[in-house]
Amino acid sequence: MFGKLVKPLYNWTETKTLLRILNQQKGTALVQGISGVQRSFLLATLWREIDQQMLVVTSTPSEAERLALDLGLILEEKSILVFPAYDLLAHEEAYEKDVAGERLSVLSNLMKNRRQVVITSWPALGRKVISPQALKGFMIKIAVGEEVGRDGFLNKLVMMGYGRAQKVEAPGEFAVRGDIIDLYPPDRQEPLRIEFFGDEIDSIRSFDFETQKSVSKMKEARILPAREGLWTFEEFKAAKDRIKDLLQRQTTRLLGLKDDQHAHESASFLQKRFEELLEKIENGLVFPGIDRFLPLICNDLVPLWTYMSDALLILDEPVRGSEYFRA
Repeated sequence: MFGKLVKPLYNWTETKTLLRILNQQKGTALVQGISGVQRSFLLATLWREIDQQMLVVTSTPSEAERLALDLGLILEEKSILVFPAYDLLAHEEAYEKDVAGERLSVLSNLMKNRRQVVITSWPALGRKVISPQALKGFMIKIAVGEEVGRDGFLNKLVMMGYGRAQKVEAPGEFAVRGDIIDLYPPDRQEPLRIEFFGDEIDSIRSFDFETQKSVSKMKEARILPAREGLWTFEEFKAAKDRIKDLLQRQTTRLLGLKDDQHAHESASFLQKRFEELLEKIENGLVFPGIDRFLPLICNDLVPLWTYMSDALLILDEPVRGSEYFRA
């Protein structure tokens, strides 16, 4: 079916030339005059003919979502991943958890070295991510029969961004009932139920959070963090003075604006607010917007393409991208 749909594209001289250039790895190629369905079919053709991962960068997050839906009608949906952007105006905890979970799920999938099409946008690409090595260090692997300190396990979940709840209903939550720990990793369709016998893991099951009934038994599981803002206490301690210095310079600049009452009020608010947030971080508390501290604390952040260094990079409307980074 796919072959019949894209057969006309194969006969285009432009398509043959493009495939020849890309297969010979001769660098960049500019394609003009296509949009909408034509663009989707061309991307699907490239996916079929070139044995590489693909990173497609669109102008906006909404355009990335639309393109993913269009490609999903042509290719297998499991081959397509959308790497979302944060909405800078949104500070709702549920929203941030959802976006962080989706981004971490994409990074986790890319670490498995599967061939994927990753569709993202300039705003999403502009925000660096935790390195593969660091992300791997924050993951937990558990197995039935393994000795795991229960209290230490719960503390690690909190450090990984999981929030405690009475009942697990959404990704990023965990609940404790006696020897049973329920948790909902962001990259799983169903939450996990881990049953302990002392400090030994007795069973691991996925379950339906609405009916609470078990779905399947598992011998082992990998638990992904629930937020992007991942750092060790040592990293935070090393960055704390640097953050305070940046804060002091900003407040000094605002206070230097004479006869500007609004600037003076902003400086006072900024100073008080940041000190409160830094104290929360130091005490291990999680709050909406905490991920925005990541670039200030971690020095080893990397661009998304670090996770797919051999990918075919496709820029949709590259001029829009340069405009975004100049703004």
